[in-house]
Amino acid sequence: MAQPDQPANGAGLISSLVLNDSMDVVYYNKPFTDPERYTRFFRVARIADSAFAVSLQGLLLSPGVKEDSLRKCMSEGKMIIPMGGDAFRTVYFSRQAKPCDYLYVIRDGSFYYYEMADSLRNLLDVFEKMAKEPLPAAAH
Repeated sequence: MAQPDQPANGAGLISSLVLNDSMDVVYYNKPFTDPERYTRFFRVARIADSAFAVSLQGLLLSPGVKEDSLRKCMSEGKMIIPMGGDAFRTVYFSRQAKPCDYLYVIRDGSFYYYEMADSLRNLLDVFEKMAKEPLPAAAH
């Protein structure tokens, strides 16, 4: 098992992207405000883009850095990726200046960080323009 600050390959963390190119990308409305409340209000873009999925998978299969604690940077959003059945994988992202420019996944209590590729950052910018506030749940 990798030690903190050592490369950690993401193989198996997100392997279902080979078969699945659809996901929801969630953008927090005010990501740099109160850390206890900023995830409460958000917009969502439903994405079905195989080029994005292939780029994301390639990045997550590259060496990343395994850390035991969350970095001090604020996440700007997350990608929710169906893994089959009721299972989902969440990939968080931040597009700020370095060192807060990354993607990360959480697995077995550890954080796996990957440097943000320009192509992914550009697509996340495009998808953000398509994001909408979620519709309220229907009354039962």
